[in-house]
Amino acid sequence: MKKDIVMKIRTTAKLKEKIKKNAEKNNMNMSQYIRGVLEKRNIIVIKEGSDILFILKRAGNNLNELAKKVNSGIATRKDMDKLADISKDMDEVCQILYDLNQRKYNNK
Repeated sequence: MKKDIVMKIRTTAKLKEKIKKNAEKNNMNMSQYIRGVLEKRNIIVIKEGSDILFILKRAGNNLNELAKKVNSGIATRKDMDKLADISKDMDEVCQILYDLNQRKYNNK
């Protein structure tokens, strides 16, 4: 959808900073964050040091390592078995996100 309307609003410095921080935590700019909140998107802030972030980083590292080996033609059967570990990590991430989402809606 084309966004061709510019809006200006007045707010306090404190509220602007809160919006800015929440947007940054979600890898969004302030406009994206505000639209997401207004459209009632389910925005979940993942804090540094959380289990989900650790799992995602581990899975990402394993996937990068595996991709390098596959692309260079030196991947072994043992390397390919790591795909199962990555899949388990992704299942765990999905379960954590599902639980967070359920908690959010059950607390409303």
